[in-house]
Amino acid sequence: MAGDLFKYKVSAKQNKPTWPLFLHFAKTKTALNMSDSRWTGQMDLLVHAIGNNPTGECKFTSLDLSRNQFKKEGAKQLGAAITLNKSLITMDLSSCKMGVSGMYAICDALKTNTTLKNLNVYRNTFDVDGARALGEVLKVNSTITDLDIGHNRIR
Repeated sequence: MAGDLFKYKVSAKQNKPTWPLFLHFAKTKTALNMSDSRWTGQMDLLVHAIGNNPTGECKFTSLDLSRNQFKKEGAKQLGAAITLNKSLITMDLSSCKMGVSGMYAICDALKTNTTLKNLNVYRNTFDVDGARALGEVLKVNSTITDLDIGHNRIR
């Protein structure tokens, strides 16, 4: 798995990810680490794999998208996919520059997602409004047990 994942990360940095390679990973792996892969908002492959998954083909339980600057647009796409996903347990979105609007999109998704337990949104430039949105999520979502919100603009 490590060799395949390394090849995929190198390919993603040099080219746009391809359907066959990405869908192979979505069907056969339980963890995907795309940390620092230079994705900037074009998340169609990932969104399709984790969101449009009615047959349960996507087996990802862990997803690391940290240090990708997909910002609020990517967060909105990802939020839509998280709403439908039934396999993710751990997700690292640290240092993705989502901001407040991106955090709202993730929070909307977490209101209905019942599988995600660990969420890292460290250093995403959201402020007290984003933190309040997360607080509202925690009132209705008892599944999340580990949450990292450090180094944001919460004062």
